Amino acid sequence: MATWSFSYTFFISVVFCCSMHACQSKTKVIATTVETNSLQLYPYLGSNGLYGYADTAMRLVVSPCYITANKFTHTGFAVVQDTTLQYGVINTLGNIVVPIKYKHIYLQELDNYTLMWTEETYTTRWRFWNWRFLPGLSLMGSSKNDNRLFDTKVNMSKLKITIIENKQVIYDNEVQTSESYRYHMEVNNLGDGYFLHKRKLYQLNDGKAKVISNHIENVIGYDQLFQVNGNNYYITDRNNRKTDGRIFRKKDSLIYTVKGESHAIKLHKDDYLYQNIAQVFEDTEGKQYLFPEMKIAFPQSVETLIDDHILADSVLQQAMLLAPIAGTNCFLVRSFDQITGQIKHKVLQSDGRWVSQPSGEHNFTLRYPTGDIVWPELSTVINPNALKDFRAIAYEDVSENMHWLIITLKRGDHQRQGLWNKQENRWIWNPDNYSIRCLDAEKGLWSFRPEREKAYGIYRPKTGEVLITPTYFDINSDGMVTLQENGQYIRFYVDFESLQEYRDKIRK
Repeated sequence: MATWSFSYTFFISVVFCCSMHACQSKTKVIATTVETNSLQLYPYLGSNGLYGYADTAMRLVVSPCYITANKFTHTGFAVVQDTTLQYGVINTLGNIVVPIKYKHIYLQELDNYTLMWTEETYTTRWRFWNWRFLPGLSLMGSSKNDNRLFDTKVNMSKLKITIIENKQVIYDNEVQTSESYRYHMEVNNLGDGYFLHKRKLYQLNDGKAKVISNHIENVIGYDQLFQVNGNNYYITDRNNRKTDGRIFRKKDSLIYTVKGESHAIKLHKDDYLYQNIAQVFEDTEGKQYLFPEMKIAFPQSVETLIDDHILADSVLQQAMLLAPIAGTNCFLVRSFDQITGQIKHKVLQSDGRWVSQPSGEHNFTLRYPTGDIVWPELSTVINPNALKDFRAIAYEDVSENMHWLIITLKRGDHQRQGLWNKQENRWIWNPDNYSIRCLDAEKGLWSFRPEREKAYGIYRPKTGEVLITPTYFDINSDGMVTLQENGQYIRFYVDFESLQEYRDKIRK
């Protein structure tokens, strides 16, 4: 259940010196209701090696006194870390709005509000069930002279998710610090003020989060949810109303027939890297659906042969993945051919027929966790004549432009990447660099690295303009770069438009 917390508003005067805010004491906390202003502030690396914040005219607004400083959110907050190695949050006035006392802080914008994940650590001796027995004992031997029977000090972490603007607590938990890495913010922003956390659907109204429904298993499409009650699953809308009368049950196998003979695919396979090959749900009529496509049922009867010579059952029984192809009446079957040792992809229609490609327009890709696309296969998206003497080994799409693809080529140990337009069937950016990466799709800015051991530069593919020659050891899409200078690596912010470096070049 969500907890609510209210506090009075305190005002603390801010001392100005030379038009800069000094770093506040970490014990000083001020009101957080409206404290943002119109200034655009960015992390600034001072001559002392610490970070403050400067505006777009390079005027310091927060003096450099933090060892790390993140960019401000659009809602006007930034995470900072001081010399105690603890984290807190400041606003654009430079005031500390969340005390600098946390082991970790993460921020997530939600409409015009800010969710904050915090981890605060402490030590207790009361949790006797967590005491360590014989802490000095080691099977490998130990140089420590520790003869204690128990270590009674238990390190704990308080985990919270809070709306910064009104201090409402969404989530509150305490775990041992050694286990805290298993917990994450895990907030799914659904838009229009709705979000999911821990299987609960929340709605933000005037900045306050209210639980709309519980036991939400997943999201289907834009505004439909999959809700569970016991062993039964229902499709509901955001107002917790059932959108149709169907009731589903989760299955551990997928049943189909070939020539009237029934077969079953076990959905959990221990010998595969991705052990669950599909989520299958059955309605009261016996129709089976592959989540998240809950309208088009998997065929009950399947054609015997694929491509006139491959037995369908041999492909289905070796399936590594079964997935509905969005916007079509088709399903993708990814399987391992034990004879050839190759991974193959086949397409099955809802009427049980095998086809080479889904009919109509579809925007479905299958990809590795790295982002590389597995299906559609690379050979179907690039002209072989464009490869010259290289071999195309992988590709990934650019999310902001569905026609642009980053193609990775290899020749021996020699790697190159280029930008391919699959609609126009041509290179937008020739594969002349070891690696390329989109930094800002709206502004058309990309980073590039000519060779593996070389520095990164910035390029605009549409104009063919090199904005920054290879200079930086690393470049992030948020504008933070790493530069090797005087035998040291330093990090600071760069405005990709003005090419202004936010740092004091005379460093102590």
